[in-house]
Amino acid sequence: ALSPGPCSCCRCSARNQGFDQLEEPRHAEFYFLEQIRSWNLDKNQRYRLTCFISWSPCYTCAQNLTTFLKENRHISLHIFASRVYTRDCFGCHQSGLCALQAAGARITIMTFEDFERCWETFVDHQGKPFQPWEGLEVKSQEFCEELQAILTTQQN
Repeated sequence: ALSPGPCSCCRCSARNQGFDQLEEPRHAEFYFLEQIRSWNLDKNQRYRLTCFISWSPCYTCAQNLTTFLKENRHISLHIFASRVYTRDCFGCHQSGLCALQAAGARITIMTFEDFERCWETFVDHQGKPFQPWEGLEVKSQEFCEELQAILTTQQN
């Protein structure tokens, strides 16, 4: 079952406002999973889903995604995150990301090309080209190294 509220192990500051402002704010992953479930995908078919997200999943969201992937072996997931979420207490985000990877998800940090692809595909940019911010490539590389350290340290 989805954990509907904020993280269970920490106080998350980056929560999305619900479509209905009467709803409690939830992380984007909650809506992502809700949307996928609404599609009623045929379990006899294989599906590859790609998700572009601002932050890598927090511990609770990683748990929810892990459970979903274990229950839906016909679905593979590739998450492109622009940054590594590190606000969980006691480093539990690390174990959450590792469990998610172990469940078959690919988790990568967005590169310049990924940001550009996301901009072109999903943003109502009204014909304006993607404008990278100063230091994008350096920060992306730093976040990539941080994520790789998390994922490889937990494997050993």
